[in-house]
Amino acid sequence: MTLIENPATKVIDTSTARRIDPEWAYGLPEISNAHKEQIRQARRVANCGCYPVSVILAVRPLIEQGLLSPGAPLTINAVSGYSGGGRQMVEDYAAAPPARREGDARKALCLYGLDGGHKPVPEIWKFSLCEKSPIFMPSVDHSFCGMVVSTPVPAEFFVEPGVGPNRVYEVWREYYRDSPLMKLVDPADNGLREGKFLDLDALSYSNFIELSVWGDAERGLVLVGRLDNLGKGASGNAVQCLNLMLGFDETTGLC
Repeated sequence: MTLIENPATKVIDTSTARRIDPEWAYGLPEISNAHKEQIRQARRVANCGCYPVSVILAVRPLIEQGLLSPGAPLTINAVSGYSGGGRQMVEDYAAAPPARREGDARKALCLYGLDGGHKPVPEIWKFSLCEKSPIFMPSVDHSFCGMVVSTPVPAEFFVEPGVGPNRVYEVWREYYRDSPLMKLVDPADNGLREGKFLDLDALSYSNFIELSVWGDAERGLVLVGRLDNLGKGASGNAVQCLNLMLGFDETTGLC
């Protein structure tokens, strides 16, 4: 940054260094129309992280609209393609020996970061509007890319009784009506492969994010986000922010 001499230069930082820096606009356009305008006017934008996208976009509207208590203690479970674990993990998977048993992947799904020192947590905490820092448990599987992030919410943490999937879906549908890269799964449509499987890689190599909600009003709900960690979770989102900063349609060059 110290090498930039022209004050009109616009910068998008894709690292984790400035995502909660108040001097930088947070690069997630779907947060609100006002936030999208902030990105459009900004000269400094910190691109969002891949894991936080799903949580923020699933949870924030529910808190903002008074449906979910901001004091809810959330536990986030995330499964990513191994590219989501960073350069070292990509190298480890590339060098993995053949599977020990026929039919097995070269590497099985594994949890990582069990010490709790996760870079996405401050970002999630700040922009989801949660009052408490969430517990975040990431894992990776043998797919190169793709991501599913699930956030269970017990019924008692909704502000009023009787909040089911349809109510959440209606809040999301209204909230994201001006978000062209957002896909919402109608609870009536199911949307699962063979009626029961939600595949991690269904949005791989695209720039969309999909939200779905599962469960019932009596026990609670599971909020699920699915995206390509390298698309909407990284480079695709950066291009979306770039388009806004340069005055283009936000979807230019994206699919």
